[in-house]
Amino acid sequence: MLISSFNYRMIADVPVGVFLSGGYDSSCVTALIQKNSSKQLKTFTIGFEDQQFDESHHAKKVAEFLGTDHHEYLCSEKEALDIIPLLPDIYDEPMADGGAIPNILVCMMAKEKLK
Repeated sequence: MLISSFNYRMIADVPVGVFLSGGYDSSCVTALIQKNSSKQLKTFTIGFEDQQFDESHHAKKVAEFLGTDHHEYLCSEKEALDIIPLLPDIYDEPMADGGAIPNILVCMMAKEKLK
């Protein structure tokens, strides 16, 4: 069912990609999509300059193993802080999600490569 569901969502007239954190969920999704695709899947991850918060090396290892076209961006503390004033306009509601800032940054990065 997962493969069928993923394949259905990969049908598009423009290139699509996957946000790859390197965790179990995104790695499983990426692996199943790449295995069933004749094209190299584009993957995207955000890393942080502060090694305490950076898990991008996990995503990079998964991407290398799966053979995806991997894109990584290292976020500085300043860039993360610059996103905060934009949050109310982006989410249009109160939001208390610690992943909001990296999510916005990975979306901005993917937008440069995909529609």
